[in-house]
Amino acid sequence: MMKTYSNLMLFAITGVLIFSSCGTKSNEEKTIADHETLIVSTHGKVMNINLEQNKIQWQYQSKYNPEGNRNLFSLSDDLLVQPFESGELIAFNLNTGKILW
Repeated sequence: MMKTYSNLMLFAITGVLIFSSCGTKSNEEKTIADHETLIVSTHGKVMNINLEQNKIQWQYQSKYNPEGNRNLFSLSDDLLVQPFESGELIAFNLNTGKILW
């Protein structure tokens, strides 16, 4: 099942924890996809941070204005789908960052 997140806080049965901050200049959404992965989507960039190793696993910067990210993404198992203001709709492998479509 695909879950879409935007400006919400959610404590799910699966242990997924979602944070979103509100503001005009900085609107960031952070998601812990499992116990060791943190997804950050902000300013036209999406990145996967390994919490156990404290390092960025992969990141992607939109080709459009970095201020254009709407902070909306969907997670389903190992799939992360992120739309950008430029019209890009990109599906990433959550673990590797490989663009699937």
